[in-house]
Amino acid sequence: MSRQMFFDPASCQFYSGQVHAEIPAGAVPLTDTEYDTAMALQETVGPLVAGPDGRPTVRLPTAEEAAAAARYRARARRRAALLASDYRAAADYPQTDAERAAWAAYRTALRDWPAQPGWPDLPLPTPPG
Repeated sequence: MSRQMFFDPASCQFYSGQVHAEIPAGAVPLTDTEYDTAMALQETVGPLVAGPDGRPTVRLPTAEEAAAAARYRARARRRAALLASDYRAAADYPQTDAERAAWAAYRTALRDWPAQPGWPDLPLPTPPG
């Protein structure tokens, strides 16, 4: 049994003929396959927009948006690594002077990481063994 789904290109919203009493005038009927594909794309790729034919499609990020997202993810990884090693920076944490110096150097490398050529595509600095 068909779900009777519609996509309104003006609002980028889905409507069900079985649920909604009123379907917007410009809404485009979708097959079950089109609707399932749109839902999968929205989950895995990103927000849907109306294509030239009024059907749902994904707007791929611009190069600038993709680069900004990569920088954001890299900073989040760095922030997590710094938080995970915070206890090593505590003055009362029991460790040798050599271990303290190694962890301090690691945390400095994490803070300096975004200034390295090739960032954000570089791997994070490696924590002391």
